[in-house]
Amino acid sequence: MPPLNGFRAGRGLGPHDLVRVNCALLVVDSGRYDPEHERLILLGGNISGGRKPRINGKHVPDTLRMRAGESYRLRVIHIIPDWTARIALLRGDSVLSWRALAKDGTELPPHRQTTRPSEFIAGPGETMDFEYRPAAPGVLRLLVMQRTGIWKMELPIRVEP
Repeated sequence: MPPLNGFRAGRGLGPHDLVRVNCALLVVDSGRYDPEHERLILLGGNISGGRKPRINGKHVPDTLRMRAGESYRLRVIHIIPDWTARIALLRGDSVLSWRALAKDGTELPPHRQTTRPSEFIAGPGETMDFEYRPAAPGVLRLLVMQRTGIWKMELPIRVEP
């Protein structure tokens, strides 16, 4: 009986035997990690042929949920190959503010953990952590777009009471 993936000893792997996987490995201090208030946002995918990249592995990502008045740590990991992206957290067309916490896995020194507009440019391989505390229920969106507008995608965020 042949193996399920079609691989046969001695033949090697063919072009259809491999699957490209975009994922993140999150290494945390188990004493500090709070899965209720930490959100991983993975920007990735192969966009050759005019296809859009993915957020958390999907072209149409699942809605991220938060509760008003609670603080969340958002970790944005940019692994979209060959593209820089403009990223912004929006309510309607208004850019919201958040507090920078870490860059590329290293906590920022306290004097650099500042509240700032949630709009920035990121390139492949960058990871940024921010703290965001939604003040009121409603719908937000994380806009991710190629700097010159070739493609754009959004992560819907529902803030519940």
